[in-house]
Amino acid sequence: DILARISGKNYCGDPERVQKFQTWWEKHGSEGAARWFLDALAERKFEANLRETQFVPGAGKETITELCRVLTESKDEILASMALYWLRELTGKDFGPFKGKLDAAQLQSIAELYKGLAEGGDKAGR
Repeated sequence: DILARISGKNYCGDPERVQKFQTWWEKHGSEGAARWFLDALAERKFEANLRETQFVPGAGKETITELCRVLTESKDEILASMALYWLRELTGKDFGPFKGKLDAAQLQSIAELYKGLAEGGDKAGR
């Protein structure tokens, strides 16, 4: 499960998962987590206005807002987990772990905290 949340590839239930992850790593391991996230979005046909160059600490409001949209609208645990990872990385704030199946209200609450940061305030006071 953790490899799926890092790579965006869900081979977890596949009997050939070890070989598939090894093959994937050999081909994509050097590309980096931003590329893996963008590839996961594309593979799942979730359109997001994100580019690899946006994945830097202190990313702008547009990047944070778009990551929040992925978090709340994707309806995909792997994409939500990846978006939450990037929200933490880019803002330096952690508003709670992603423990699998968070309901829509929990995801929305987390997204609102990150959007507050992007607006220039720290609504959580953390």
